[in-house]
Amino acid sequence: MMSYNNNSSETAGHCQRCIAEQAYSPVIVIGNGPSAMCLSFFLSGHWPYYNGLEHPNTYLQKRLEDNVEKSLVEQDLEYLSEGLEGRSRHPVALLFDTLQHPNADQGDRVPSRMDFLEGEEDKVVPHKVLGSGLPGGAWWDLEASVLTLSLGCWMELPGQDFKQWIAKFRSSKDSQSPFQAHHMDRATLGEVARYYQSYVQEKNLEKYFLSNTLVTSVQRIKGKRIINDESGERETTCKKCFGLEGENLFEVKGVYKTVSCGCCNSFSMLTRNVVVATGMLGRANKLHVAGEDLGFVKTKVQDLESAIQGGDLGCASSRVLVVGAGLSAADAFSAAGTPTFPSSTSSGGRPATSR
Repeated sequence: MMSYNNNSSETAGHCQRCIAEQAYSPVIVIGNGPSAMCLSFFLSGHWPYYNGLEHPNTYLQKRLEDNVEKSLVEQDLEYLSEGLEGRSRHPVALLFDTLQHPNADQGDRVPSRMDFLEGEEDKVVPHKVLGSGLPGGAWWDLEASVLTLSLGCWMELPGQDFKQWIAKFRSSKDSQSPFQAHHMDRATLGEVARYYQSYVQEKNLEKYFLSNTLVTSVQRIKGKRIINDESGERETTCKKCFGLEGENLFEVKGVYKTVSCGCCNSFSMLTRNVVVATGMLGRANKLHVAGEDLGFVKTKVQDLESAIQGGDLGCASSRVLVVGAGLSAADAFSAAGTPTFPSSTSSGGRPATSR
């Protein structure tokens, strides 16, 4: 069964309403952070093409020259990404990064080797992007004044130059800090969040995004009948609804909040494809060891910062142990690692080098 319950009288009397038009999408993306935005940009018809500029990786350069006229998404991505190295363990992500920012890990600032054609209609894939907050995902939950560890350009999404955007954004503000006025290579977390929000607007992706939407379950269904949630009977008048019956689909359920009134309503949608783009910052990692629920154990950097600002932690405190080597660990060490604040770190992997 599928339904779209908006608890409103607007649909009353519309017995021929097409349920599938309201609650079916060929692709549903769960999460509305940078990865979801990039995917939405692609699905809206903006396909990447090699632009002909020579790539510093000679082996990749040769492969790119084989099919210059074809979009990268139409080529053999396994072949193109073969032998590439970087921080990601996903070969396609490595390929995208090395094309978007060649030799970025070496500090090079060179143009992208990709161009994105403007919204080709025959390449548009209808989709919905569901996020629990504003476009930008977890970036809105971070302390807005904190600086990124990485250069600002590493936060850049396809088709919108970050350096140009940040310059325009800062020039529009009434006042700037001395740092912001003279250091365009670094950005605050709040600026990055606003960049992502503006990206959705400027790339005309708003029609695909459903903010303030929390997904509570995803399940695979097959062979179930499409039921009209108003009459409770099988939907037989709609050809599109009838065509979905018996297919191998996913049912996505959750709640959405109407900001104007604060009302929460349930929803249920069907889709053939689900993309999980929820990132890693939505929930704190748990080690499931004895004592991790004690009050002095912090799983969020914000909690550590609050303890420091509130005077619960200081130079006279016992040593703080930071477990991990990722970006959150780097933020925690930065917060606690002052000359007068005792701290140490423990990890089982390589330290993080970017955000």
